[in-house]
Amino acid sequence: MHYRLYISWAIKSFEDTNPFFRQNNRLRLIVGKTLTNSDEHKNKAYNITGPAAISNYEIADILSNIAEKKVTYVDVSVNDTRNVMKNTGMQEWGVDALMELFEFQKAGNASVISPDVERVVGRKPISFTQFASDYAESFRTS
Repeated sequence: MHYRLYISWAIKSFEDTNPFFRQNNRLRLIVGKTLTNSDEHKNKAYNITGPAAISNYEIADILSNIAEKKVTYVDVSVNDTRNVMKNTGMQEWGVDALMELFEFQKAGNASVISPDVERVVGRKPISFTQFASDYAESFRTS
């Protein structure tokens, strides 16, 4: 069986057209640290990223290896992205907000790697490969 990974055009980097994926699987730890040490983190903002920016093609390759089935990245057009959101019942303001976020990412802003996870949690974020490996069984059975 062959699987396809559909990701909107919008998460592509503007400069080199490589899409980027920032996995945020340490988010729970960041939230826990900041809530339990609120004075230390008061009025601070953190950019929570994984250790590397990887392309959607790389994500598909990693998932293919982990899931032991072929996964192919498929670029989704702007119109299709907008239509899917509308057809799922999203209100126009929500669609517009997400499209703005996608434009932000498309401009290359999602390719920045931040040291904030390590600063707050005290250890480096895990790679997408590690994340996929940790949840391999879920990827294999879906």
